[in-house]
Amino acid sequence: MAPPSSTSFLEEERNCMEWPDKQAPNSVLYVSLGSLASIDKKELEETSWGLANSVQTFLPCFADQLTNARYLTHVLNVGLELENVNDRVVIEKTIKKLMVDNEGNEMRKRVLEMKQKLETSIQKGGSSCRSLNELTEFIFSFPCKQCQTLLRSYGGCCLMQG
Repeated sequence: MAPPSSTSFLEEERNCMEWPDKQAPNSVLYVSLGSLASIDKKELEETSWGLANSVQTFLPCFADQLTNARYLTHVLNVGLELENVNDRVVIEKTIKKLMVDNEGNEMRKRVLEMKQKLETSIQKGGSSCRSLNELTEFIFSFPCKQCQTLLRSYGGCCLMQG
């Protein structure tokens, strides 16, 4: 398959993508801090101290991810959500729960299981590959030659390549 294409008009920053790969396995905590507009000084200070006191390697991210956060924490159970926490001790304990305690190990096991299922789904004959093939066949069923030409220019789907 073709490499993923960027949807941004800005040049992609690669350092933050390469740095975690250079760290020890299971040693980097991804911290989504929400929007810069929604963090007050006290919350940022307590979060910073909680992260520092946990003595864990982390990668901060500033972006609103409310839907993703709910899904990851309440449906997939692969993360923990902190809402309006202004207590560095609570933040530190939550980080240790993720990075040191058994609960974090169980979450990582679930992530690995999900990864394996996703990898299987994109292989030839997998569910995602089949769905993409169905979409491709649907597009090819249109009388519009422009749609078909566009699809062919992107290399078609995974089943068309094998």
